[in-house]
Amino acid sequence: MSWEHNGGVQTGPYDQMYGVKFMGTNGSLVADRDKWRIFPEWGGEEWRMEQVEEQVADQLSHVNHCENFIRAIRYGDPLNAEIGIGHMSALYAHLGNISYWSGERVVYDEKTRSIPGSAKADTLLTPTYRDPWKLPVV
Repeated sequence: MSWEHNGGVQTGPYDQMYGVKFMGTNGSLVADRDKWRIFPEWGGEEWRMEQVEEQVADQLSHVNHCENFIRAIRYGDPLNAEIGIGHMSALYAHLGNISYWSGERVVYDEKTRSIPGSAKADTLLTPTYRDPWKLPVV
């Protein structure tokens, strides 16, 4: 995982103020709330995939997402993005923060959902909740 952060500048990498970049073998996906684009990786002889031009998100996408969540709770409608998808999306950002805060290299074990070998980093996987609220142990 690679993290880059710009402070005090109006435009960062890929002419975006903020966003996330997922790097793959064949290319990279660069996205923010408003748009996304895929940049192909050069394979030495040819591009490993076709470039995907900038795709603009529907301005109502966040509203639609919230509406879907409320309908799922209220009426039992299926979620457009299951909780596991949200968990995995957020996990990697959290692991970057945990590595920074702990000052340690972090290796996450998906099976045990822990960071073995680092009690300091592992403790940061679960937040400290405000009393009297407790996270149920399942």
